[in-house]
Amino acid sequence: LMSNLRKAHPILWLKLEHILEDLIVRFRPSYEAELLHSVVALHQKASMISDHEAKRDGSAGRSGQMEACTKTLAMLGMKFFNFNRERSESQNQNGARKSARFQAKYASLFTRDFLEKNSTGSNRDNLVDKLQKWKVMLELGISRVPVRSNLQE
Repeated sequence: LMSNLRKAHPILWLKLEHILEDLIVRFRPSYEAELLHSVVALHQKASMISDHEAKRDGSAGRSGQMEACTKTLAMLGMKFFNFNRERSESQNQNGARKSARFQAKYASLFTRDFLEKNSTGSNRDNLVDKLQKWKVMLELGISRVPVRSNLQE
């Protein structure tokens, strides 16, 4: 059916694609919601690491799971706070403003809490506390987002 519509009515098909793209962009989760989802998952993972596992590796003071959490935090930092040019150029102006606001609000805090040397250290409790702080902070930021949005510009 869709193939026939594309062949028989290409202009209508093109307009439908544009409408769908606008809906996807307009209703995609906020950066805060995406980061919150990742922080919650990482918080659960870090909370399950036992104190024995966290202290098991004597040379570096981290278990393999703590190291995986640290690497995941570094990847989150790259994803949310070091946008590459291709992504920012492809965004519309409103999306660029949203990402700039998000970066201005959270980038330095994220770097200080998770990416600087010895920011999380080998202490599992310190990492869990910081992830809990971020979870609360992001939930608060999300709760301030309006629940309704005008579809017309």
